[in-house]
Amino acid sequence: MLTYAIPGGCESVLIGDSALEVFNRCRQGSKANETGGQLFAVFDGGTTVINCATGPGARARRGFLWFIPNRLAEQAEIRRLHKLGMHYVGDWHTHPQAVPEPSIVDVESIGDCFRRSTKAIGGFLLVVVGREPFPLGLFVGLHDGTLLHRLEAK
Repeated sequence: MLTYAIPGGCESVLIGDSALEVFNRCRQGSKANETGGQLFAVFDGGTTVINCATGPGARARRGFLWFIPNRLAEQAEIRRLHKLGMHYVGDWHTHPQAVPEPSIVDVESIGDCFRRSTKAIGGFLLVVVGREPFPLGLFVGLHDGTLLHRLEAK
């Protein structure tokens, strides 16, 4: 598992082994298309524990440098997993870079998702999975509706 500090407070994000296994298994090869999914967590005091990273679903569209999820299918997934006690906290996807950086489209997409949400949490997470081993091969950020803040591994 990996832990990331949230700026300006004593809160943190813990990415559990099951989510890391999904990221590792879906890492983008040199000729593969991007893929991604959603992040689900439980809240344990000041720690957001990501214990589930879902896949892209059957109707997602994928290309080498882009990934477009099926938002209707994702909404159904959010409702289903919420009944099991898990909360949607953001999205993840792959990039063909060794050390990934989110694109402007990535930043705008997660920001728009957060602004349209009715959740009472402080932001949505964006995880971008690159080719390098973790944590170097992960970008982890928190979008508060205005800015994407890079989170640093503890």
